[in-house]
Amino acid sequence: MLVRSLKTISPWHRFAVISLLTAGISACTPGPERLDVVAEQGLLSGALSADGKLLLLGSVHHGGSLWSTSPAERLYDWNHASGSLSTLRAVGLSPPDAATPTAVTAEDKAISVWDLNTGQSKAFYGLPAVVESFDVSSDGRWALAGLRDSRALHIDLASGASRHEFVHGAIVNTVGMDQASQRAITGSEDQRARVWSLADGRMLSEFQHGNQVTAVALSADGSLAFSSAQREGSVIWDAASGDTVSLIQLGYERITSARFSDDRNTLLLGSFKGDVYRIEVASGQILQHWVAGQPSLFERNASRAVLSLAYLDGSDGQTIVAAVSNGTLQHFQLTAP
Repeated sequence: MLVRSLKTISPWHRFAVISLLTAGISACTPGPERLDVVAEQGLLSGALSADGKLLLLGSVHHGGSLWSTSPAERLYDWNHASGSLSTLRAVGLSPPDAATPTAVTAEDKAISVWDLNTGQSKAFYGLPAVVESFDVSSDGRWALAGLRDSRALHIDLASGASRHEFVHGAIVNTVGMDQASQRAITGSEDQRARVWSLADGRMLSEFQHGNQVTAVALSADGSLAFSSAQREGSVIWDAASGDTVSLIQLGYERITSARFSDDRNTLLLGSFKGDVYRIEVASGQILQHWVAGQPSLFERNASRAVLSLAYLDGSDGQTIVAAVSNGTLQHFQLTAP
């Protein structure tokens, strides 16, 4: 069943939305079990916490905000200057139970650090180039920022100092860290994905693609890497050696987000067109496939890039939550293995 939180529209519009979503989803590809609108004009950025319980977003016209996901409720509004709405093109956050529960938002070269418990700003720093991507460590102490000047910086959020600098030959589009903050992964328009040691800054391995890299991820233990490039297949590889573990055949699907399950057995992928895939890591085969819904009758052709995904455990079993660029938070039901 398709459900949407519609506190601001009429019962007639509610009926029209449900009818459109039902009609627009292919009979052979299921859609969301639940759809919540979190930004009426769409999203520039979005990041789900690793446990799926929190969503940090930068909306197109209404600045930044932090939400709980189940139920979908706005917790805080976050902008970089009082009385203005920030254009946040990169965001990241720790799990809510981190030692230092932390969120980070970026507007051009400026980043703001926020306390997840109180909603208060903790620090404000300037970086040497425009931020393209963010990841925050599982303890909330560190951030990894991918920059437009071909670098990624490993940043101490307490001081703003850069511990390590990871260099590419072009813009760093996408970044990630493992759960123990031992390794980092970066993906660049120089067609390379690289894994780095966060202890000493050394490059550990590299995967060469044939086009600019759009999505990367590390498994929780840092042993497996994922990378995907435009108009090219996606690959799961050994983070220490760079050897291929499995290939994922999705044609020319542009992957925009990825996350490994904690046990490393499965991988979640989200596409630019709104596809959500659950992949078996060992074989690269698709276990389940969903398609994101649209929020209203008048937005049939709106963007549906999947910006972030996570597994969420609830009273009704495990689901997948996805932040979608059309301004929605969507829940997809797992089938029994």
